[in-house]
Amino acid sequence: MTSVWPSVGLTVYAAGFTPDSSQPARKVRQTHASAPLHTPRRAPESTVMDETFKIAITRLGDRIRVGGMAEISAFSTDLPDKRRATLEMSVGDLFPGATYFGPPSGRGCGR
Repeated sequence: MTSVWPSVGLTVYAAGFTPDSSQPARKVRQTHASAPLHTPRRAPESTVMDETFKIAITRLGDRIRVGGMAEISAFSTDLPDKRRATLEMSVGDLFPGATYFGPPSGRGCGR
C-alpha cells in the first residue's frame, strides 16, 4: 500500500503580547502528521504518549495522527527531515505495521 503525508502542519500557539505588554509573545511551532491506516488491528484504539520523545499518537477513524516536538521558532511551513524521522520512528516502534509514512509530500501548514 502506498501512502503519503497528506497532512503535515504547524501550529502557531501564541500571538500578540504577554499580559504586561512589555515583551512580545513567542511563536510556538508544533510538528504533526497523519497517514492512512495500513493494518488497523495494529493501530492504537486511543491516544498513546511516547514519553521519550513527547509525541502523542492517536487513531482518527481510518488514519493515525502523530504530533509533538513543540519549539519556539519563527513561522515556517517546512517539516525538517530529522523531525519527520522522529515521528515515523515513534509510530513504527510502538505500532509496527499500523501505517506507512511514504515519501514526503504535502509538506506545509494545513495540508
